[in-house]
Amino acid sequence: MNALLIRIAAVATIAIALLGGAAIAQPPPMAVVSPDVHPDRTVTFRIPAPNAKQVTVSGEFDRQSPPMTKDDAGVWPVTVGPLKPNVYGYGFAVDGFNTPDPSNTFVRVGSLAYQSQVEVTGEEEAYQAIRNVPQRGACWSIHRLVTRAELSRNIPFYTCSTEWATTKGSGHP
Repeated sequence: MNALLIRIAAVATIAIALLGGAAIAQPPPMAVVSPDVHPDRTVTFRIPAPNAKQVTVSGEFDRQSPPMTKDDAGVWPVTVGPLKPNVYGYGFAVDGFNTPDPSNTFVRVGSLAYQSQVEVTGEEEAYQAIRNVPQRGACWSIHRLVTRAELSRNIPFYTCSTEWATTKGSGHP
């Protein structure tokens, strides 16, 4: 029994040494900034792909994929725009394989696509921008126990202010 345990420990030690050495020998991934939003609302997209033959970027910002060319470091850059302030989804096609931007963690997960996103800000505010609005009511949340299902539920609801309801006549915002 002891001999079997010693053999297993020896094999595990050799495997860790071999695999650990292989991981150390790999070059680190290339660090690039992508997307890079400029003050003039142009956006530069970059993807490191030194062995790729063809790379394109496509997204909600343009109907056509702008041409990309590889630089000496193996990075494929392209600049698009200027763009209107908004949040745009985009992705790369590397030798025909669709992929999100590996340098961008701001992603949109959907049923048909997994896309990277870029936010372009500017003077013209997009509809989803956070801004102050007048308060015309109150948001409430009630915690209830649904006895049949034996589940606890949080029920949010909105009530409009009395002043707003009487001036607008309908009673609803």
